[in-house]
Amino acid sequence: MTPTHVVRVFIENPDSQPHMSEVLMSLPLSLERSSSVAGAVAAIQGTRSWPASATRALAAGAIGIVINDPDPVPDSEIEPLRAMRQPVLLDQPYVSDPATELVRARWGELGTRTLLVESTLQAPVRSDPSSVLLHHAALVRAVVGSITSPTLLTISRYGYTAKAVLPPGAAVILTGTLTDAGLPRAEIHLLAAPHRLSAVIYPSSTARPATVSMVDAEGEVVLPSLYENGHRATWRRMLSCLADATVDDDLDDFVAHLATVGQLFVESGA
Repeated sequence: MTPTHVVRVFIENPDSQPHMSEVLMSLPLSLERSSSVAGAVAAIQGTRSWPASATRALAAGAIGIVINDPDPVPDSEIEPLRAMRQPVLLDQPYVSDPATELVRARWGELGTRTLLVESTLQAPVRSDPSSVLLHHAALVRAVVGSITSPTLLTISRYGYTAKAVLPPGAAVILTGTLTDAGLPRAEIHLLAAPHRLSAVIYPSSTARPATVSMVDAEGEVVLPSLYENGHRATWRRMLSCLADATVDDDLDDFVAHLATVGQLFVESGA
């Protein structure tokens, strides 16, 4: 469902969220900018103080919150937001791309045991490797579900290597490279005899759609491209939440993710 009226959007610190101009222009019949947070959805940048900013916005009358690229924070700061009746959605790099849900759904439809999950992520050299690893692990968890025994093998200003286990025992391998040679992107490959599903997902800052392909004994099939980035997909989810009076489980997933990979950041010194 979609709302029958235009939803107003209050952008906290617009200079830190230039992508919001694109979002508003791409959904002109559904969203319009507001100078007041009361009765509007608040767009908040996910710097360290984002839970406090979201709480203030809700107290001021916001009907929903979208957090862009949230930083890791203690559970105690997120818990009050999880109890709110208003939807609080997280716009996360790679995870929010609609191709992530497509990969998860198609792999789940096979109903076969996963033998290996291998994923690489390429980010600019100026990136914080700990933040890149957080985004990378979140993408893998969004596709395959819970992982256990995450272990950081190596991390430096050039990248990282980590491993984990997908119950009941499949290996999960994550490799990150910080380089300016080529476009930033995440690749994920899922193996289960006789199937292989591969996806290449680009950041929301680009206009390049993700590519998803499936290989089995009969050959390779390339799935139709989804020409929508994660920013726009998140705001469409918000519109659906408001129209249906529902609250998605983004915060629950985020807390579970931080609990799973928290030791990686301890090891890396982040």
